[in-house]
Amino acid sequence: MFGLRAYIMVAVIVAVSGAVMSARAYYKETQEQIATMHKNNAKMEVVQQQNETVLRSLTSEATRLNELNFNLQENLDAAEDYKNELIGKLQKHDLTRLSYRKPGLIEKRINNGTQNIFDSLESLTSISSE
Repeated sequence: MFGLRAYIMVAVIVAVSGAVMSARAYYKETQEQIATMHKNNAKMEVVQQQNETVLRSLTSEATRLNELNFNLQENLDAAEDYKNELIGKLQKHDLTRLSYRKPGLIEKRINNGTQNIFDSLESLTSISSE
C-alpha cells in the first residue's frame, strides 16, 4: 500500500508542479505580450499624432489652393471680359483704313494697348509671396 500511495503522491506532485510551471510560463508569456503591446501602442500614438499633423497641413494647403484657384478664375473671367471688349472695339473700327489715314495716332494707340496687355499678363503671371 505504501508503494501505491507513494506513486499517487508522486503523480499528484508531478501534476501540481506541471500545472504550476505551466501557469508560470503562461503568466510570463502574457506579461511579455502586454509589454510588447504597450510599446506598439506608444508607437501607434506617435504615428497618430504625425498623421493628424499631416492632415491639418494638407487641409490648410487645400484651402490655400482653393483660394488661389478662385482668384485665378476671377482673373480669367476679367481677362475674358476685357478680350470681348477688345473684340467689340476691333469689330467696330476699321484699323486698316484708320492706319492709312492717321498712321501716327493708330501706331501710338496700338503700342500703348500692347504694352498694357503685356503689363497685365506680367502682373497676372508673376509669382507673389502670398
